[in-house]
Amino acid sequence: MSEQKNKVKLNKLPSILTVIFVLLVVIISVIISANRLIEYVAIKNENEALINTQENLLRQIDELKYYLDAEVNAEYKERMARLLGYCYPDETIFYIE
Repeated sequence: MSEQKNKVKLNKLPSILTVIFVLLVVIISVIISANRLIEYVAIKNENEALINTQENLLRQIDELKYYLDAEVNAEYKERMARLLGYCYPDETIFYIE
């Protein structure tokens, strides 16, 4: 009888080890998948931020191209000089605070 119980216990041992091994593989797979998911979300957010930055830079490029293609005449030069704070030598400028 005792020998038969030992055989039954020995027969159950490989199945228990198999179950434990499968559970460990599943747990490790879940942990790895969770880490990959976190990395994916971080990369996705970074990609969206880079796309927004790219769109802003493309808008700035279009604006600068507009200024480059604009007709440069005396009136335009004077207007830009005034925006930059330049004035004529004989001109008096009053600032109101």
